[in-house]
Amino acid sequence: MGIDAAMRRLELVRKSVDLVLGRYTAERGCPCDYRQFVYWAGKNQGPGWHDTVQNFLVKATLELDCFEKTDCQSGKWGYEGSWFCRNCGALWSHISLEWRMLAFHERLFRLGEEDPDSLYDGMISMDVAATVGHEPNGLKRLSLEQWVEFMLDRNDSPEKWD
Repeated sequence: MGIDAAMRRLELVRKSVDLVLGRYTAERGCPCDYRQFVYWAGKNQGPGWHDTVQNFLVKATLELDCFEKTDCQSGKWGYEGSWFCRNCGALWSHISLEWRMLAFHERLFRLGEEDPDSLYDGMISMDVAATVGHEPNGLKRLSLEQWVEFMLDRNDSPEKWD
């Protein structure tokens, strides 16, 4: 894939994330109570790969007017911060970990809630950056179109995505 095609693809990911977050905030003022959002923003990423859609989702969420940074700590290889949703009062933890030079895992998970990975069974996007030999095998991969459908689906049945 050439640089122009890669840039167009990233722009499509950004627009898809903006569409989903726009729906969530229009309907409820924030994304905090959408189960699909809680899963996708907070799921673990592999030791040798990252989910590009998840990274875009986390970064775009933290730019929403309803999210406010309350604390942050920088480490040698990453960043951890606390965020507060002014709309619903939810507290979130943001972790940004550099897993490879200038490649990051972005996670946003609600404090005091169950592990996001337990909400759905190992779904990731097809937009994955991986180190050779560390590809995420055995996980359900959703195309960008399937991801938008999943994120906006009112029938929250995990069987549909098996």
